[in-house]
Amino acid sequence: MFGSCTKVPITKYFIHAVKHAHSEYELFLENQRKQALLEEEEEKQKKEEAEEAKRVEQRTRKHLHEPLAEEAQLQMAQIAEQETVRQLILEALQKLSEAVQGKAKNLQGAKVAQAMLSMGNEKMTACTKLADIKHEKEIIEEKLKQESCAIAKITTRCTLYKLVDQMSCCGDTAIQNYPRWWPQWPAANLNLM
Repeated sequence: MFGSCTKVPITKYFIHAVKHAHSEYELFLENQRKQALLEEEEEKQKKEEAEEAKRVEQRTRKHLHEPLAEEAQLQMAQIAEQETVRQLILEALQKLSEAVQGKAKNLQGAKVAQAMLSMGNEKMTACTKLADIKHEKEIIEEKLKQESCAIAKITTRCTLYKLVDQMSCCGDTAIQNYPRWWPQWPAANLNLM
């Protein structure tokens, strides 16, 4: 239109338009830098929250799984002992029946068999603790479930707190348009007021 670049008239309006375009471009670049920093900070916060939640979950699992493992080992040992006691009782009953049914009526064998029976019965009552162990195991498993639910709730609440805080601090009109007493206001249920 004007020919070469040297023939473009430089007017006050042209200078003002160039300065305005340059300031808009600088503002655009500044906003991009801020947005990148915010996204970077948000990613760091998410990673930290995830790591913290993972650490808490691992600590909770460790504290709750150690007793479960010990209980399982104890349970297996008691089952083995219970089986041994059953075999002892069966052997004692067999010796007692042999001693009583025999023609000589072996009193010494009957005494040994009775001693074995009383020992087996004592050990059998000791092995009834297995039911108690199962009950304790169920209680520990229930605590584990409750703790993992609590961790999930805490993580969700922290995320919501930060989201609402960021939205209200950044001037998000969706948050600011709600009156604070309004039940649908996002922070109303979070006790942030």
